[in-house]
Parts: sequence; C-alpha cells; structure tokens
Amino acid sequence: MNNDIIGKEVVFYENNTWNHIIKEINLYTYTIEYGIKSGFSDKEQAEQSYFFFNEKFQKDIVVLCQEKVQIKCNQFSLF
Repeated sequence: MNNDIIGKEVVFYENNTWNHIIKEINLYTYTIEYGIKSGFSDKEQAEQSYFFFNEKFQKDIVVLCQEKVQIKCNQFSLF
C-alpha cells in the first residue's frame, strides 16, 4: 500500500488542491492498488470523481468474480 495515503480521509485538501483516494484492481496480479487522484478545484468535484472511481471499482469486482466463476466452471467441465 502507498504509505502516503495511510490515515487520510478519502477526500482531502492538500497543497492547495482537493484530492481523493482511488482503489483499482490490477487485472494482471489480481491485487487492489491504492493511489491518489488530485487537482480538483473544490471538494464537490473531488467527491464526484471519488464516487465515479468507487463505482468503477465495484463493477470491476463483479466482472472479476464472474470471470473467476466461469473459469472454474470451464475447468470442472473438462474432467
């Protein structure tokens, strides 16, 4: 995990700009990676972006779980 984001709120003001924390799935390693998206002029913009990225993360989790189930089903049918 990126040590720069430990203890921060998901939306925060730092260095004269609004920022938010993002979670993304690395589809090559199947790990969750954390980062910071910055450069927003106000808190509302940062919150909207946070909710967009959070919704994308949730959808990616669903897709990944469906793919994993499909792979297991395909492996099972081979035997």
